Amino acid sequence: MFVYIWIIFIAACIKMIFKYGDFQYILFILKPVTKIVELVLGVAFKYYEGIGFINADFKIHISRGCSGINFFIMVFLMISFSFLFKIRNKNKSLVALIFFIVAYFITIIANASRIIVAFLIMNTITFNMKYERLMHQSIGVVFYFSYLIITYYLFSKIFQKGDESHE
Repeated sequence: MFVYIWIIFIAACIKMIFKYGDFQYILFILKPVTKIVELVLGVAFKYYEGIGFINADFKIHISRGCSGINFFIMVFLMISFSFLFKIRNKNKSLVALIFFIVAYFITIIANASRIIVAFLIMNTITFNMKYERLMHQSIGVVFYFSYLIITYYLFSKIFQKGDESHE
């Protein structure tokens, strides 16, 4: 039971740091996301303190709102509360830490791929300025929801195989 309280506490702390903390506290997600976007798209970003990463040529701004912190928290809570109870090991805190790390990497991948696809779509199709923000947000919703479903499905399969091997 203690581990679940600890998980909620960690998620709440991350949310509070994101909401009220300095910009530097979210660089642990923004830096790797930006590096992946740079590698895949072949563009360079410049970091501006308190603003984020900007590529002026392509008008790309990776900022606090692009960090995916809420998604990170959702993935961490989803896999923790959906699968931690299936762990027979007494050291559930260690498993929760592993879930935290896995959620971090899933967030990096989901976020980078979301930004890359949004960039490609927004630069391929011309949108009325009125719909550009809506399109950007729609891409985010589709990507994050898809990654949540895929993550849950993969964890279900992993734990299903684990259950079968213990029978």
